[in-house]
Amino acid sequence: MQEAFEQSEKNGLELIQALEQVEKKRLEFEQAEEKKLELIQEALTPEQTKKKILELIQAIEQVKKESLELIQEAHEQAEKKRLELIKAAHEQAEKSRLEIIQAHKQAEKGLELIQEVHEQAEKKGLELIQEVHEQAEKKELELKQEALEQAEKKRLELMQLKKLGPEFSEKPHPKAIYTSRALSSLISKFSIDFSSINSVSVKQEYITKEYELDINKVQSSSTQNINSSVQVSNFQHQNVSGPSGLLNNLISTVITNSSRKRNIEELEIETQKSKKNRERY
Repeated sequence: MQEAFEQSEKNGLELIQALEQVEKKRLEFEQAEEKKLELIQEALTPEQTKKKILELIQAIEQVKKESLELIQEAHEQAEKKRLELIKAAHEQAEKSRLEIIQAHKQAEKGLELIQEVHEQAEKKGLELIQEVHEQAEKKELELKQEALEQAEKKRLELMQLKKLGPEFSEKPHPKAIYTSRALSSLISKFSIDFSSINSVSVKQEYITKEYELDINKVQSSSTQNINSSVQVSNFQHQNVSGPSGLLNNLISTVITNSSRKRNIEELEIETQKSKKNRERY
C-alpha cells in the first residue's frame, strides 16, 4: 500500500507539470492575440496584414492542438495511473485477505493441535492414575497377604511353642481341663500326692478357667487373669496342711514365674507388631 501511495503522489506531480505546460501554452496564445492586435494597429499593407493574420491563426491553431494533446495525454496518464493504483490496491487487499485466511487456518490448526495434545495428556494422565491406583491396590493386597501370612506363621509358631492359650489349638478331648503350661508338668508330677491328699476327708474342688489371650492387650488382662487364678488357687488350698501346703507354695511360685514370662512374651509380640506396622506405612 505504501508503494501505491508513493506512485499516486508521483502521478499527481506529473499531472501538475502537464497543467503548468497547458498554462504556458495559454499564455503564449494570449501573447499571440496581443501581437495580432499590435499588428492590426500598425500601418501594414494588406498583403502583410493578411500574412501576419495567417501566421497568427496558424500559431493559435498550433497552440490549441498542442494544448489539446497535452490535456489528452495528461488525462490518459492520470486515468492509467488511477487504474494502476486501483489494481495495485485491489491486489494488495486480496493478498492481505489471503494472508489473513492463511493465518486463521494456521490458528485453527494450532487450536486443533492444542486440543489433541490436551486430550492425549488427559488420556495419559488417566492411564497413569489408573496404573498407580492398580499398583497401589496390588501392593496393598500383597502387604495384607504378607501380613496375614506372617501372622498365621507366627500363630502357628506360637501354637507349636505352646505360647498361645488353649482357644488357639485343638482340644484332644472335649472334657479336657486346661491350665497354665507351667502347671501341667507339676500336676502330672504331683498327681500321686494329690491322690494321697484326697484320702483325707477334705473334699477339694478344682476350678479351671480359660482366658482369652488378646495380643493387642498386653499386660492388663493377662496379669489380672493370672492373679485371679493365683487367688483362687490360694483360697482353695489355704486350709490344707502337709504336702498340699508345699504344693501350694510351688504352684504359686510357678504361676508367678509363668505370669512374668507370659508378660515378657506378650511385650515381644506387641513390639514386633508395632515394628511391622511402621515398616508397612
